[in-house]
Amino acid sequence: MQLANRHKMKLNILVTDDCSTVRLLISKTIRLSDLPVDRIIEAENGAEGLKQMAENRVDLILMDINMPEMDGVTMLEHMRMNPEYRKIPVLVVTAESNKQRVPTTDMDNIAFLSKPFTPQLLRDAVINITGVTNS
Repeated sequence: MQLANRHKMKLNILVTDDCSTVRLLISKTIRLSDLPVDRIIEAENGAEGLKQMAENRVDLILMDINMPEMDGVTMLEHMRMNPEYRKIPVLVVTAESNKQRVPTTDMDNIAFLSKPFTPQLLRDAVINITGVTNS
């Protein structure tokens, strides 16, 4: 599901990755991309990501797959069980080459971006999955 009907809205983005350097890189890249962003919230694993989702409005999730405590696959499985969470677009940003590991059969709002990525690829992926336009 795209957020096309909310394309003028500023996004709250959750970046979930166990590597603080990657979270910082993604956050800075998004901030410099001229996209309509209100807040960028960070989480270092899936459990923390779900906690942040319960406490904050989240319009887009960028997540890694391989994380300690709770990986991205498990986080997605939890999201699938919650009707509100399953509507949130997810951009899987990962070095994981096996996309079959990610359960996407009944979630049509998941896209993939391989690490390493360029700022333009990240920006384009966010636009494609959310339908937002430049601010």
